[in-house]
Amino acid sequence: MSMKTDLVEDISALGALPFFLITMPILYLIGQKIFALQLLLGIFLAHVITYLIRLIYYKDRPQPRKHNSLLERIDASSFPSLHSVRAMVFFVISVFNLRSTIAIIILMIYLFSIFFSRHYLKKHFFIDIFIGAIIGLCIGLIVILLTSNLF
Repeated sequence: MSMKTDLVEDISALGALPFFLITMPILYLIGQKIFALQLLLGIFLAHVITYLIRLIYYKDRPQPRKHNSLLERIDASSFPSLHSVRAMVFFVISVFNLRSTIAIIILMIYLFSIFFSRHYLKKHFFIDIFIGAIIGLCIGLIVILLTSNLF
């Protein structure tokens, strides 16, 4: 692999589950408990909704992956992009909690870097990323609406 591809894979990893499994406890430990819980709920919903869609509708990735089980089939499906769903959920919840112009600019760079990386690495088609972003936006807004009434 080239150095450029390695860099894009590293960027893509910022939309993967381990990034959020590290981020949520850190937020909790630094006193951002509501932020951490909103993110936990958002990421949980992102997985549930994406897996349900992929269970019902299968679409090959730009570079198809073989699968031998139902779980492998769900993971091999391209639609919608789970990285895009998670990144958008993170963006929406972070913007709501941080409310800083600089943070929003950094978060937008993060968001579009994830979108670009998934397309560049041939993991998703544009429509997978676009619909994933819309789903993530809806999930993020729902989480904010639900939790703003509870806390």
